[in-house]
Amino acid sequence: MHAFYFGSPERRLFGQFHPAVHRRSPAVSLLLCNPFGQEAVRVHRIYRVLAERAARSGMAVLRFDAYGTGDAAGGDTEGTLAGWAEDVVTASRELTDRAGLSHLVWLGARLGATTALQASVLPKRRPDDLILWEPVVDGPAYRKTLSRGLADALQFSLDAPEPALRARLARGGPELEREGIGFELGPVLLGELEALSAARLPLPRAGRCTWIHDGQDPAVAPIVARWRAGGLQVAEEQLHHGFDWVAEEALNSALVPAEVVQRLSALVARQP
Repeated sequence: MHAFYFGSPERRLFGQFHPAVHRRSPAVSLLLCNPFGQEAVRVHRIYRVLAERAARSGMAVLRFDAYGTGDAAGGDTEGTLAGWAEDVVTASRELTDRAGLSHLVWLGARLGATTALQASVLPKRRPDDLILWEPVVDGPAYRKTLSRGLADALQFSLDAPEPALRARLARGGPELEREGIGFELGPVLLGELEALSAARLPLPRAGRCTWIHDGQDPAVAPIVARWRAGGLQVAEEQLHHGFDWVAEEALNSALVPAEVVQRLSALVARQP
């Protein structure tokens, strides 16, 4: 694995490149797009194991931190959905420069899947395969999920009485609105999340798309139907896991769910 910075001087991104152990035919490259905050913490080890397995199978893989996240430049409040979509394009170009022309796969989880979807309509070199793992399609609902996670984290850390804590969170306020369980949300990102809805999702531009979900989200079926009507080849995959995406306990978890990695590896390995 090679760690390095890339992108423009004004927008430095941090990447971890896993070169293919051997050359597949046809060649395949995999770009892994991080989610936000605690979800990125949760998925970090999963992505690492997935990248290592993919590299051993003959794929070139790039993991990266978008602007304002992880080890990339920028502060928490500078991250935006639009900017992160551009970062996906920049990272994809970096992967192609390092790996050469190949069958290009983008895989994103949660908000990383959302920004990968949005990025697919931007570049000239679009992904051949777009794999979306539980993308965030309802921004206000996602904000509520973060608020719930914040309440759980505060109650656990401070042993605060739950009714009083929930009432405080319900009243809101500028500080609580910006809180993403240890990661601050900037005003632009807050506005983008407020406007994010299934109806406003663009039709992805990719050779084909795979939507991974747990079978419980009623929003998936109408979106997939609309995309298919628009001419996109879309497959659905159900993947059940036992972890909470936004649980703060992810920070101290060394375990990688074996079934999750196996299913994701299988989806990636079948490309092209």
